[in-house]
Amino acid sequence: MKPGKMVGFGPTHVGSNPTGAILPSNEASHMEYLRLTASETEEMCDKLASIIKSGFKPDCIVGIGRGGLVPAVYLSDRLGVKKLYAFKIDYYTGDKRGRKPVVSQKPPLQFIRGNVLLVDDVADTGGTLLLAKKLLEKHAKSIKIATLHCKPHSKLKPDFFAQETRRWVVYPYQSVEFRKLARR
Repeated sequence: MKPGKMVGFGPTHVGSNPTGAILPSNEASHMEYLRLTASETEEMCDKLASIIKSGFKPDCIVGIGRGGLVPAVYLSDRLGVKKLYAFKIDYYTGDKRGRKPVVSQKPPLQFIRGNVLLVDDVADTGGTLLLAKKLLEKHAKSIKIATLHCKPHSKLKPDFFAQETRRWVVYPYQSVEFRKLARR
């Protein structure tokens, strides 16, 4: 399977502001959103698992928290991979965005072996995925990256992803967080 193979997906909620929340005027006019339901997210995970099965057999899965943990669990189930670990990597400290991603929790690296599937929900800048991959490289035989979404400007193109988009993706497990951010 070719890296970055996309599967067809149509969002149910696309628009300038799906929640009706008030955004700062400089952001509201420039931002488009892709808001997914739980069913759509699960369907994307199913299709992503099918793509991965045709081109890679992971020995373990490492999810990037918070957003990548949900698809990592789905993929663990769909791919029959019992070894599931997590990173916690953020650009944010409180509500302030930093310039570089920061690791606040590492998986038990001594258990990371063989073929590793690194999972996040979206490859936006690619910085988080690049940092996680770098930290895993000396432990893994091979590393493949899977995301639900990939932004065209990402520094890192995942090996597997379900959809490319320029929009701000809002997953069902982020609705409260999104509403808080949108009120600022």
